[in-house]
Amino acid sequence: NLWRGGALALEVWVPGRTALSEGAEITLGALPAGVTSLGGYVGRGQSLGHVVLKAAADAPAGTAVLAALGKTNWLVRPVKDSTREVLSTRLAGPPVVGIVPSPAPVFIEPASAAVVEVAATGKAEVPLKVLRHPGCTEALKLKVLGLGDPAKAAEITIAAKAAEAKLTLDAKTLKLSPGDYVCLLQGTAKMPLQRNAEAVSAAQAAAAKAAEAQAGAKKALTEAQAALKALKPEDKAGQTAQQARIKELTAASAKADKARTEADKAAKDLAAKNAPKEVAFLVHSAPVRFRVK
Repeated sequence: NLWRGGALALEVWVPGRTALSEGAEITLGALPAGVTSLGGYVGRGQSLGHVVLKAAADAPAGTAVLAALGKTNWLVRPVKDSTREVLSTRLAGPPVVGIVPSPAPVFIEPASAAVVEVAATGKAEVPLKVLRHPGCTEALKLKVLGLGDPAKAAEITIAAKAAEAKLTLDAKTLKLSPGDYVCLLQGTAKMPLQRNAEAVSAAQAAAAKAAEAQAGAKKALTEAQAALKALKPEDKAGQTAQQARIKELTAASAKADKARTEADKAAKDLAAKNAPKEVAFLVHSAPVRFRVK
């Protein structure tokens, strides 16, 4: 699933590659409304790569077929290292992505579009920008994917509540030869999630509207009562008309009181049934590009 404002990395197998194959970009078009591709890449000597998708904050909810991937192969069993193990797969149709009408807990991306360069014996330091949902405040522990065996992937910890971080990649330890590389971060993030959030918001909005109507009805009744007192004693016709008006407004005020009571109760009951619960999300970063000289 792809949450609004968040990223989703799709693992892509590129057939026909060998240990001598160079790194290659992976493009993906014909995406659903509100979804963009942040780019894709398969590393040097690897068959498994990633394409990263991002949903806009107002992306339409629903499911969409990624028609650009007309045919897909799904792994029959988990593979730790695609460069050393045989990939057992089965043919399937295009994948389907679900757009969730709720915000993602966090979105992580490089702070700059500039490609960081590092010597083959040095360490690349990539500044990161961390855009958090207000409910996502905990520290984040993420793995670096796309640079070899995932089981031996480097890790990064982003401090609690931090809006900035730094990814350090040791080119020597990773045994990276000169060339361009792309990686991404994957991990989990927790935050409270309210089910049926849109329905709860609608009920709360209806309760607020009922409160406004109640206040308006009371104001109209108070003004009518004041107008009755201002009439001269000899103005019998005016008094009769105003008293009739007050009677109508009194009934309208009572109706508004009842409507607000019912709306408040409906909103509170719905909120209670859908109280926020802490949920763990799988999160991915935008692609991180760097160059080994």
